[in-house]
Amino acid sequence: MQSTLGHSARAAMLWVSEGLSMAGLSSDDEQAADRLAFQLLHDAFCELAGVLKRANTAASDKMLDVIEDRMVAALSRLYADRAEGVNSDEVITAAGERLSAVLDEARGLSAPRNATSSSTKT
Repeated sequence: MQSTLGHSARAAMLWVSEGLSMAGLSSDDEQAADRLAFQLLHDAFCELAGVLKRANTAASDKMLDVIEDRMVAALSRLYADRAEGVNSDEVITAAGERLSAVLDEARGLSAPRNATSSSTKT
């Protein structure tokens, strides 16, 4: 199944990324870019999980279980290594909560996020 944007979107993303660099972004702009990237990945992940679930529920459930196991393992390693500095506990817990919410949505356990509220600065 091809997305409605297809090759044009990929070409546009490549064109934009070739002309821009993260080096010139302020801290606020970097955070905004991270939020945008997370939202786009979130939407794509949930859409992909939904397509797989409609095609093969058992395979979808298994895939999400494996992804969750890998995320837990990665977060556990980061926690053990204190990889995020002084506030590692808080940062890793917050990341885990965000990932858990995405997995819950992909599993159909929670309602889809409102795209406009997720892109608002807090």
